[in-house]
Amino acid sequence: PIIRKLIAEGRDNQISDVIKACYQEGMVDFTENLRQLVERGDTDRATALEFAPDPEKLKMAFKGIKVAASGILS
Repeated sequence: PIIRKLIAEGRDNQISDVIKACYQEGMVDFTENLRQLVERGDTDRATALEFAPDPEKLKMAFKGIKVAASGILS
């Protein structure tokens, strides 16, 4: 419902932040989902990178580095 509310209110630019903040509840962004697909063997790195919205961010995720809008987290 929070994502639906943001869309209804025209606050699409906040969706990514909410998804990142709700990681513990099971929300993941597209980059993290692609990383998980590669980790499980459901797709390969080349395909994931081809469809990633930010290939550099995905490359960092493959190395275990998480990136937030404010900078590197871990």
